[in-house]
Amino acid sequence: MLRHLFQSLSLRLILLVGFVIFGGHHLPLAFKSFLYAGAQTIQDLMVFGIPFLIFAYMFSCLVTFRHQAGKFLLILFLGVCISNATSTLLSYGVASSALHNIGILSTAALPKGAALVPMWSFKLPTLLSNLWALGLAIGAGIIAPLALNPEKVEAFANTMKESCNTVLSKVLLPMIPVLVVGFALKMQHEGTLFQAFETYGKVVLLFAATQVLYLTFLYGMSARFRPTLWAKTIGNALPSALAAFTTMSSLAALSSAIEGARKNTRHDPLVDAVVPATVNFHLVGDSIAIPIMALAIMTSFGMPMPGLETYLIFVFFFVMNKFAVAAVPAGGILVMIPVLKSYLGFTTDMANLILTLYVLFDAVCTTANILGNGIFAVFFTRVYRRMSAVAA
Repeated sequence: MLRHLFQSLSLRLILLVGFVIFGGHHLPLAFKSFLYAGAQTIQDLMVFGIPFLIFAYMFSCLVTFRHQAGKFLLILFLGVCISNATSTLLSYGVASSALHNIGILSTAALPKGAALVPMWSFKLPTLLSNLWALGLAIGAGIIAPLALNPEKVEAFANTMKESCNTVLSKVLLPMIPVLVVGFALKMQHEGTLFQAFETYGKVVLLFAATQVLYLTFLYGMSARFRPTLWAKTIGNALPSALAAFTTMSSLAALSSAIEGARKNTRHDPLVDAVVPATVNFHLVGDSIAIPIMALAIMTSFGMPMPGLETYLIFVFFFVMNKFAVAAVPAGGILVMIPVLKSYLGFTTDMANLILTLYVLFDAVCTTANILGNGIFAVFFTRVYRRMSAVAA
């Protein structure tokens, strides 16, 4: 486990950003400009490709689930949406009540030096909006298996998804350090990096504490708050949490998550279907961390807290886009940046900041995600069994 920890992307990025904070002023200006331009280029490529990723993952999700029984799929889909939406709404309540108490500084108050100019810059055209990509994927995922050969459609969907996985893991993932370091150097050059992390460190503690308390409550509720059973239920899930934290991957922790859920459901066979099916879509950790970070960043950039009506619209698209999340480090934030821009008014600088923060602390979110999957399986099996008994 320690070997995985020292090999984790989060640790490497934290060390790199630490170097930028304390040694970035020794780097030549041209080198900083080069890395910043590289980071901008990578971001532009990501923005260009996100609609295609959304289409591929959502289409594949719908086609794959066509084999499931209608009642099972409907309850699973609704359960995931309700759980993700509840976590996202919880984040709004926490941020609304806590952010003004933890001393979030306005970016206007931070001392700024001369702006770092990228060595080059270019923009790619928008061929397909993210909303259109989501709608087309849903339509195609429902119609294609009915109108065409279902096996061929599924094979095509799997090929498309695997191609996206390859691009993400083999091309994008190795570029993430350049992306993070490039934007970190920009902030260091302008004199805002150390102050920003000092400020947003409080936000990280806030969302981490919220994740711990919320998941502890859910595990307690599943144990009817009986202390001995409560502790045993959490203990059964801890191996998956450790695997998720050290590998930064929900998939790497999948087998231990299934085993923990089996123990907590007295070996209900439904667990073997529920946990793998929801590991990429049911993301309690992300649903708490991303909105709290987003609302904190809005506050620091002098923007007002969104009203409940605006936030509910954001919640809808935030929850739907989770079905298009890629199972790679930082996958949870990549497809959410367009949602943040469209419905919360994020600027490019704000998007860069939340991407950097998310990547640095992805291990924390991944741990919460896998623990959330485990407890979701417990509640789902209970609800599904009761509904099946009533129907019988």
